[in-house]
Amino acid sequence: MHNESIETLRRLEKEIEEALVTEAQGMFLWVTLQLEIIGDTERIKDIDSIHEVLASLPPMLSKSYEVIYKRIHSIGETPRRVAMESL
Repeated sequence: MHNESIETLRRLEKEIEEALVTEAQGMFLWVTLQLEIIGDTERIKDIDSIHEVLASLPPMLSKSYEVIYKRIHSIGETPRRVAMESL
């Protein structure tokens, strides 16, 4: 994602903003969790993967937590232990 034009990145930024504002229903925590998902560099490698995530944003906080919980269980032992202890 380093070769895209400024205009492409600005459009992407606008798409992310619109998706988050439209779906948030006033829930700031929901937006924070979605940004965590979008910022997952293990899954998000290019603009297409960002679009895939935007198209499948969990509609409720509980589903957002579920996505993050599953991601925690897929990482290595030490980071997983730290993440679980912080919950």
